[in-house]
Amino acid sequence: MVKKYTEYISHLQDLLKKNNIELTNRKFPRERAGVSMTQYLEELKGKNARIIIADMYDPAARAVMCEAFHLEMTADKGYVWFLPLWLSPNWYDTDFYNQKTASNNK
Repeated sequence: MVKKYTEYISHLQDLLKKNNIELTNRKFPRERAGVSMTQYLEELKGKNARIIIADMYDPAARAVMCEAFHLEMTADKGYVWFLPLWLSPNWYDTDFYNQKTASNNK
């Protein structure tokens, strides 16, 4: 797997700090199996984080965005999510991925 670290994070952190904006850097687990994203998102919600820059791959993105919806961390509630460009075009299609997983487990 190619490492796709977003190199702008360090620059962004410096820029935000100069403008008195706090940046919380929270890492989500690479593999979501057995891990609840709730605790990570509740931590961000508790800090009143409203702009979230996500640096993750497809499986984590599906889990995070699903849980964010359940926690009402959506645009209509004042949250802004920036997702990486490397996500596949249908990364959000849970029906497709659930069906694919079910087919692989047969």
